[in-house]
Amino acid sequence: MRQSISDLVGQVQNMRADAALATNLALAFADTWDQHTRTCIPHLRGAKTLVCQVIAAGMHEGVTDKELDRIRFLYNTWSYMDVIARLTSLDECGPQNWDSSIFEIPSNLVHKIDPLMGCATTLYPLMSRVAELIQHVRKSSSNTVSVVAQAVELKALVERWEPPQWFEPPADPNSEVQHSIQVAHAYRWATLMFLHQAVPEIPSEPADKLAKRVLILLATVPYTSRTTIIQLFPLLAAGSEADTDDDRKWVLDRWTTIQSHLMLGGVDRCLEVLREVWERRDAINTRREPEMAISRSTESFSSGHQEKMSSSLPNEFRKYSLNASHEGLIGRRPVQPTSTFA
Repeated sequence: MRQSISDLVGQVQNMRADAALATNLALAFADTWDQHTRTCIPHLRGAKTLVCQVIAAGMHEGVTDKELDRIRFLYNTWSYMDVIARLTSLDECGPQNWDSSIFEIPSNLVHKIDPLMGCATTLYPLMSRVAELIQHVRKSSSNTVSVVAQAVELKALVERWEPPQWFEPPADPNSEVQHSIQVAHAYRWATLMFLHQAVPEIPSEPADKLAKRVLILLATVPYTSRTTIIQLFPLLAAGSEADTDDDRKWVLDRWTTIQSHLMLGGVDRCLEVLREVWERRDAINTRREPEMAISRSTESFSSGHQEKMSSSLPNEFRKYSLNASHEGLIGRRPVQPTSTFA
């Protein structure tokens, strides 16, 4: 397989732009079959240049509807892989610098369910902006005011996002349009969770609450649905926050379902990462338990000691706080003494 990949890489330069783009995407997918491959970013960088060329040629020379559908499919495939790779790795692919409006479909028309994005095709441009901001945050030691402002703006846009109203029913009898819509909303909440974790200064529910929303949405999709194969990102993001045996068992069961459909090295790596996160979180919680117990004991002693001291005071003093939070015999600012030698 690696020899085939090497031969394809050598022939890409002699291909037409759209054929070369399809080849680069095939190479990126091939990387996910190998468990020892770090990321598919190098192929996506090459595909990005080709996407720019294909869009420029289409806008300059014009394309037929059939050609536009083919190019849109390639663009959506690249966009899916680019966004997921940038959200889940430290490697960078660079910002987009082209006008993708050529691929937009009016929201009042009937949309096709994308094989990779499902019903979330219109969400991916927002996810791309979130990924770009998160990559910027990873390179800095603290979040600037500008970063927080950008995060607040993106959070509002993602929260307001809704999938298009009309979709063609999928050909697979085991899948329904509603399944893809549920998965799309799981992607939306997973994106909000990632944004909150990167920029905790923005007002948001805690990460564990957001993760619970994601897992509930995924749980509404039956394991027999083909949409399980596009649940990798939200399942990895939200599954990492699972802290109960029951939730973790369900997450592992869903990963087993995905493995039965996608025999990819990348899926195995996701499971390795997931188990490592759980192990580290459990170890941290185990170390914190004695500290929390001591803290609770100290608070209990402090509260009981204060009540005991308060009960030993004369009745006329009990209405005043021992920490001088009320004005009175204890809380009133003391009067400065007057010298008898003035």
